Amino acid sequence: MTDALTLDHRELEWQFEAIGLRPVARWLAHPASPGSNLRIEPLGTVRLVDVYLDTEDWRVYHAGYVLRLRSQGGQLFEATLKSHDGERDGLRDRREITESLPDGTTEVILAASGPVGRRVRAVIGRRPLRVCATLRTERTRYALVVEDNRIGELTLDATSIPLDDNLDPVRLNRVEVETGEESVEHLTSFVSTLREACGLQPATLSKFDAAMIAHGLRPESAVDLGPEAIDQTMTIGEVAHAVLRRHFA
Repeated sequence: MTDALTLDHRELEWQFEAIGLRPVARWLAHPASPGSNLRIEPLGTVRLVDVYLDTEDWRVYHAGYVLRLRSQGGQLFEATLKSHDGERDGLRDRREITESLPDGTTEVILAASGPVGRRVRAVIGRRPLRVCATLRTERTRYALVVEDNRIGELTLDATSIPLDDNLDPVRLNRVEVETGEESVEHLTSFVSTLREACGLQPATLSKFDAAMIAHGLRPESAVDLGPEAIDQTMTIGEVAHAVLRRHFA
């Protein structure tokens, strides 16, 4: 599993939508059949504030990532770049790059010397970052343990997306199970049992996507630099330009 000090890792995670989280919490307290030797250990509840950032022309998004600034309890701060979702057998498979920060300001991200700050500066140049959306989450955490080895983490997320104009916030109830590649097979049966017992449905949208829809935002299409296809009728110069367009895009 990972923590705020992890700089670069592969995130494998099942995500489900729930009508309510209390029935799931009750089931986790007394699961009918959690799986062979699997223990579910409560880890407590934390409050998270996630701020998604990008430039006006969506430079970070078009580079293949989402930029998130997270604070936990108003004390711990970190910036994370998440690659766009890839899905495999119901699992979201993403690269996640995280850097701890001294505070939660945009200026700190741009001045950070770690892997997130360097990448963000390289992508956006002198363009300013803007706040796209803010999410507030009450997260209840559980460790998934086999023979004293923690092989995953399950979270119950009650998330609200505040909106402008005094509108009621959009609310999401999510159940998420994160693990490492070596433990996916071990947890697949447990996740299937959890889903059926609690009436969960696979999440069709990431939290970022849900926030963009809630705010009526849609990342612009990338700039069209021209044709990238290559065939035998093209001159060497035309091939070179097509290759350059592909890489610049």
